[in-house]
Amino acid sequence: MQNLNTRAIQNYYERNTRLFLRFAPSASLTIHRALWVDGVTTHAQALNYSNELIRAEIESLALPRARLLDLGCGVGASLVYLLSHLSMPARGVGLTISEAQAFLAREHS
Repeated sequence: MQNLNTRAIQNYYERNTRLFLRFAPSASLTIHRALWVDGVTTHAQALNYSNELIRAEIESLALPRARLLDLGCGVGASLVYLLSHLSMPARGVGLTISEAQAFLAREHS
């Protein structure tokens, strides 16, 4: 049985996921916010800045076949980005507490 805080968080995402996506750049499915740091000049770069940090870290490990687990994946935009930008083959699984987010992730995969 879920505790009250978990249920409140789940309800928040059930109510707001489509609203978050409405303000995302078209087709990005990104829920997280852009990070405008030194050297970032475009909105696409700002949205994927954290993804690029993670991609670089995964690549530095030089694993023969990476397996990624994205906890709190939203609709899976970061996982999709990582899997499509890694130089080596990888597999990934995303987990979310939101049925609405899981539905949208399946719909766009």
